[in-house]
Amino acid sequence: PEVSSAQAIKSFAVTAGALLKKDSAALESKALAKATSDPQWALKFASEADGYRALPAPNVKKGAKPDEVEKAGAARNDLLKLLVTEVEK
Repeated sequence: PEVSSAQAIKSFAVTAGALLKKDSAALESKALAKATSDPQWALKFASEADGYRALPAPNVKKGAKPDEVEKAGAARNDLLKLLVTEVEK
């Protein structure tokens, strides 16, 4: 579980860094430090990060309506910001 959690954290940090224009190395470092000091936090965070990746990502080119794409994008962005807040607090 520790290895899986660490991989989820690293993946999250790269994604959040790119999409939210954050320092991905700093996010990764903070999250891994929290994970080391609190393994239960790490498992919970990894599960939440998996939930982010599982959110739908409709595509207009595949038949989705523009409002569906916008709504899904907003939901993904909101969850990503929430996860960043969890790491930074």
